[in-house]
Amino acid sequence: QGLYALRKITSEPPFCHINPNLGTVHCLLRGKESFSSEAAILATCFNMARMITIMSIPKLIIAFRGI
Repeated sequence: QGLYALRKITSEPPFCHINPNLGTVHCLLRGKESFSSEAAILATCFNMARMITIMSIPKLIIAFRGI
């Protein structure tokens, strides 16, 4: 149960966000490489949404300009 609790904390919230909020119920592409690409795009969208929520858009723009 300890491992299940750890897994629930670290991985479930992104999937719970990606499915309803980004409108992805099924993968559009077939094959391992295509699925990996699609999953990477969805993960990037999730991470961007989290950064906007945490930092706000103006602070995020300033941070990106410093890269």
